[in-house]
Amino acid sequence: MFSSVRISGRLAALTAVMAVFLVIVTWVGIAGQATILASLKTVYEDRTVALVQLNTIQRDIFRIRIRMMGLRDTDETGRSNLRGEIAKFDAEITKTWKEYMATFLDDEEKVLAATLAKKAEDYADLRRRVLAFYDAKDANAAASLASGEGIQRFFALDESIDKLIDHQDKVAKQEYTKGHNTADSARTTALTAAGLALLIGIGLATLIVKSITTPLNGILSAMARLAQGDREVEILGTARGDEVGDISRAVEVFKQAAIDKYRMEEEQKAADEASRKAEAEQRAREAAIVAEVADVAKAASNGDLDRQIGLAGKDGFLLGLCQGVNTLISLTGVALKDVASVLSSVAHGDLTKRITNPYGGLFGQLKGDVNKTADKLKVKVFADGAEKASMLEMYKNPLVRGFTTNPSLMRKAGITDYQAFAKDLVDAIPDRHISFEVFSDDIAEMERQANLIKTWGPNVYVKIPVTNTKGEKIEGLGGGFRF
Repeated sequence: MFSSVRISGRLAALTAVMAVFLVIVTWVGIAGQATILASLKTVYEDRTVALVQLNTIQRDIFRIRIRMMGLRDTDETGRSNLRGEIAKFDAEITKTWKEYMATFLDDEEKVLAATLAKKAEDYADLRRRVLAFYDAKDANAAASLASGEGIQRFFALDESIDKLIDHQDKVAKQEYTKGHNTADSARTTALTAAGLALLIGIGLATLIVKSITTPLNGILSAMARLAQGDREVEILGTARGDEVGDISRAVEVFKQAAIDKYRMEEEQKAADEASRKAEAEQRAREAAIVAEVADVAKAASNGDLDRQIGLAGKDGFLLGLCQGVNTLISLTGVALKDVASVLSSVAHGDLTKRITNPYGGLFGQLKGDVNKTADKLKVKVFADGAEKASMLEMYKNPLVRGFTTNPSLMRKAGITDYQAFAKDLVDAIPDRHISFEVFSDDIAEMERQANLIKTWGPNVYVKIPVTNTKGEKIEGLGGGFRF
C-alpha cells in the first residue's frame, strides 16, 4: 500500500503519527504534573506550614508549663523574670495562631481549631488564677492549683494540638495519595499512548531501513523500564549522531530526572524522620529534666539541702534553670546551717557564736536577726533555790552565773541550820556568786546578821530587804557589804 509513496513521505507520515502520540503523552504528562504540583502545593502551604506552626505553639505551651512550675521554687525577682518569659511565649503563640488561622482550613479542621482555642483559653484562665495566688503570696495554693487542675488542662490542650497535627498528617497523606494516583493514571495513559505509537511505528518502520528499527526498539524498551521505576536501565545509542542518538540522549535526561527526583524524595524522607526523632528526644530530655528538678525540689522541701541537679548534658535555658535551682538550694542550705550553728552554740552555753558569711535580701535580714538575738542573750542568769542537789545540778550549766536563796525557801526545803547549809553550799560552789538573805525584822539585828553572812566566803553576797514588816525603810547599812 506504500508502493506509490516515497520514503520521505513515509517518514513524514511516521513522523506525523508519532508527533500526534507525542503530543498526547506530553499533554497527559503535563496535566498529571499539574495535578501533582497542586497536591504538593497543598501539602506544603496548607499542611507542612500549618504543621510547623502547630509544633511551634505546642513547644511554647510546653515552655510556659515549665516556667509555671518554676514559679514556686524562686524568689520574687525570679518570678518576675519567669512571668516575663511566659508573656513573651504567650505573644508568640498568639502571633503564630493568627498565622495558622489565616491558612486554608477544611470543615473538620475548623472544628478541631475551635476546640483547641477553647482549651487554650481554659488553660490561660487557670494560669491567671495561679499567678493571682502568687500575687497574694499564697504559693501553696498556687502550686496545688497548678499541679492539680493545671496538669489536667495542660494535657487536654496538648491533646487538642496533637489532634490538629494528626489531621495535618492525614490530609497530607490524602493529597499525597491523590497525587500518586494521578501519576499512576498519567503513566498508564502515557504508556498506553506510547504502546500504540510503538505498534504503529513498528508497522510503518518495517518499510524503512531496518537499521533504524533495532535501536528504536531498544530505546522504547528502556523508556518502558524507566517508566516502571527501573532507574538502573542503560540507555543505548547516546553516542549516535543521528535522530536515534538525539532520542537516546533525551531519554537519558528523563532517566537522570527520575534519579534526581527519587534521590530528593529519599533525602526528604530521611530529613523528616531525623526531625521527628530529634523532637522526640528533646521532649524526652526536657521531661527527664523536669522530673529531676521536681525530685530535687521535693528533697529540699523534706530538709535535704545537699542534693543538687546534675548539669551534664544540659544547655540553654534548661541549664540556666538548673544552675539557678542549685544555687538557690545551696545558698539556703548554707544559711540554715549558719543559723543552726549559732543556735547550737547558744544551746551549749556559747553566746559568742555569730553568722559571718555575707548574705543579701531575706537571708541578710535573717543573719542580722539571729546575730541580734544572740547579742541580747548576753545576760547573767541566776538560779533561785534552797535544795543543794538541784542547785549543784544547775551549777553544771555554764549559763547559770550565780545562785540566790532566802529564808522562806530554806524553811520550805526543811533546813534548820541556816549557817551550816550556807557554808556547805559555798564550799560546793566556790566560783559562782551566792546570795543569802538576812532573816531578822529588826534593823540592828539585820546589820549584825549581814556582818556575819559576809564572812562565809569571798563569793557571798548579802540580801537585805528595802523595808521590814513594820514598813520601816532599811537605810544606813551597806558598809563593806556586797548586795
